[in-house]
Amino acid sequence: MNTRAITAGAGVTPAQGREAQWYEFYRALAERNFVRAGDLAGQLNVDAKRVRRIRRDAVRQFMAEYQNYEGAARLIAEYGLTAEEVRELADELAVRPELASKQTFSLQSGSPAHLSVAEQIRRFAGKQIEST
Repeated sequence: MNTRAITAGAGVTPAQGREAQWYEFYRALAERNFVRAGDLAGQLNVDAKRVRRIRRDAVRQFMAEYQNYEGAARLIAEYGLTAEEVRELADELAVRPELASKQTFSLQSGSPAHLSVAEQIRRFAGKQIEST
């Protein structure tokens, strides 16, 4: 369901449009679409701490589940995560047994290698921390 399509309809009051945004926010959380939920949370003036947690969840998801480090780097920059926050996320993820045992192919280091996802996250976080 597209919020814009809902609010663009004739006869939709601002309150109904806001209600639709809240619906979309909770739906995004339920579907683990943290990027969308974080964007909506900002629009809905959700508590700043909660917005920060949702956005950290988005970065965590890009790093651990998607192994999309370019996307994670963009989110880190967009959300203004600090070096300490990036370090905390990497430390949380590095101790997960499923990430330590899962081997994937990587070109991050400049040469091809099979690394654990946990090791790729550590390397990625190190680069992010250096650049902040």
